[in-house]
Amino acid sequence: FDDVNGDGNFDFYTDSYQGAEFDYFLPGDSTGSGIVAYHVDEAKLAATLLSNTVNGDRDRKSVDIVEANGIQDLDEPSNGFNGGSPDDVFRAGWRDHWTPTTNPSTEAYGHVRTGISVTNISAADSLMSFNVSFDRLKAGWPVVIGGRSRNGGVPPLAVDLDGNGVLELIVTVQRLNNTGGVYILEPNGNDFRDTDSNPATRNVFLNTLTGVSATPCVGDIDGDGTPEIIIQTLDGAIYAMHPDGTEVLDGDSNPGTLGILVPGSGSGQPGQPILADLNGDGGMEIIRGSGAAGGASFLTAIHVASGTVTQYQIPVAGSTLGPPAAGNLGGDPLPEVIVASAASSFAGETSPAALSIANWEIFTDTSLPSDPSEYAAYLIQPGKFSAPILADINRDGTLDVLLSDAQGSLHALDFTFQPHIAGDHPSQYIRAKELPGWPTPAHFAGALSEVSVGDLDGDGYSEILHTGGSCLVSAVYYSGAPRTGYPIAAGDPLAPADSTGFWPPLIADVDQDGHRDVIPILPDGRRIAFRADGRPIPGFGELGSTGQGAPPILADLDGDGMLDWVEVFDQVPLDPRVQIEVRDTSIPASSGAIAWGQYRYGPTRAGLIPTGPAGTPAVNPIVSQVYAYPNPSRAGTTFIHYHLERTARAVRLKVYDPAGNLVSEPATSPADLLGSSEHSVPWSHVAHASGLYVCRLEVESDRGVEVKFTNVAVVR
Repeated sequence: FDDVNGDGNFDFYTDSYQGAEFDYFLPGDSTGSGIVAYHVDEAKLAATLLSNTVNGDRDRKSVDIVEANGIQDLDEPSNGFNGGSPDDVFRAGWRDHWTPTTNPSTEAYGHVRTGISVTNISAADSLMSFNVSFDRLKAGWPVVIGGRSRNGGVPPLAVDLDGNGVLELIVTVQRLNNTGGVYILEPNGNDFRDTDSNPATRNVFLNTLTGVSATPCVGDIDGDGTPEIIIQTLDGAIYAMHPDGTEVLDGDSNPGTLGILVPGSGSGQPGQPILADLNGDGGMEIIRGSGAAGGASFLTAIHVASGTVTQYQIPVAGSTLGPPAAGNLGGDPLPEVIVASAASSFAGETSPAALSIANWEIFTDTSLPSDPSEYAAYLIQPGKFSAPILADINRDGTLDVLLSDAQGSLHALDFTFQPHIAGDHPSQYIRAKELPGWPTPAHFAGALSEVSVGDLDGDGYSEILHTGGSCLVSAVYYSGAPRTGYPIAAGDPLAPADSTGFWPPLIADVDQDGHRDVIPILPDGRRIAFRADGRPIPGFGELGSTGQGAPPILADLDGDGMLDWVEVFDQVPLDPRVQIEVRDTSIPASSGAIAWGQYRYGPTRAGLIPTGPAGTPAVNPIVSQVYAYPNPSRAGTTFIHYHLERTARAVRLKVYDPAGNLVSEPATSPADLLGSSEHSVPWSHVAHASGLYVCRLEVESDRGVEVKFTNVAVVR
């Protein structure tokens, strides 16, 4: 602090921004009277308040004055030529409106449109008036509900509950007394069940005794052919409701409660549940992990049949709070369950982070170990991984397990099953191995954020998307090679609190060019878009929750043929209200326009991406897009990139110096032969002098041999 201008008031600045005092040039009560607007960046404010540097960098201030004349001078260090004037305030007779198209505009940092319009600003007076509107909000929205949405960032769910072809929106809130509420809204913002026959009010669909701890799941758990709504709360209770508002079973034998299928224990921490039909009887089981107790946790399958609830458990290493994934990994008709655990310690004993496996056979085999200390019987792959996603990325007809780790590497695992008998430990007959070309290189440490999956360029092979540490967005071919233009540093380095991604990107054709695009969910609240080649898409941008707040949904809620953008966030940090917004977009809901529109892909939250038949080789030959990057190369290593339209028999690289001498033959791996993928092969030139080198790429396939050349400049 210091009093720079000697007016007796201390300035608020840091050494990197000396000379700025943010109230010095504000006009008084003369011709400069009017309304002063401030741009408040809550994410930046939270990151810098304790260090007393809320306005420490001029390019992204926590609190920024918006000058009505569009000239940035009020919060800049004085130089004798800038300063306040009557033109800096909004008032009738000068600037009586402030909209997305004025200068200054109402856009957020990064040129993201907010849609805010302030119009009909009155003349300067002690009491002034104006109108505020928000463009692109659909009729009936926003909806405001008492409570908080940010209890761990519980994602909402869009799903058709009554089969009428439109999607309902399920949103959970936590109240100040730590009870919970579940609200189900129609696409027009009205209640799904209007119990008070008043469209102007919002009625809770279900009250819960404690706050909701996990995103809702929807699926048929009792085999009656209609979906049920599954809710889990902080005390471990599971609620199961029919869409008509009746409970599936009175699981706690208490007529005074509604919906409790499995009573809460009050101890321990429940994991995120998913739904999957493990035994093929037509009813889905509820599968969830738990917090560690005694150094291990339990993976539980809850089976509902003939009016009874039966639970099956296996011990799992560490804590299993994240969602499992379920899909057919073993070739038989029934699915397996994969769950990632975090390391934990108890009484001097440490259990590792790992992947563990179960299926109906394993859950019901009474000869298998059940003590928490025997978790190794189910451990398949050690490592600290994100929650898994299942997809057949290489189109070989079997599902692959897709994960990230804490260092930003991505993993793709293939599972194999050996013959076995009852009582054999799964760890003895089930093996996991990385696909060729995997894992990808590490980037930046960050949260264990999940991946999303979608085919960006329409070649039939899905890319794997991830937002990790430093908000680095990765897009990877099924071969493990990065797409050209990725990874992307999508975050703003001026906001330390926004340095890691928590949610996987959405995938949709934003610019309607026939190719899907990548929409990272950035923790500073921005949702911007990038094309399949990594180029930003101008003009697209949404704003939503920050940090670990709930991720958005992109879906056609009302069936009008256009995708809607859904955001759920706390309206004011100190005011317990939840705001739900549904906005129009210009994105048609045509077939194939969207590949990933909400958390964990679908309503069961099982993370299973449906697959078609095994792929066949592409018909077009063969190699294209041959180049070196970085080029010029100064760091000692450059990468030779090329794209294969179909699988090759062999790929050979040779590098020649300016005199034509062969100086290197970079090695390739089996992953570098895979078709419909881009590849990158490293060439280390630390032992070579500066100069222009020629790289010769030879590709052999069933169509013959192709040779391509590219140049790379080495600079010392």
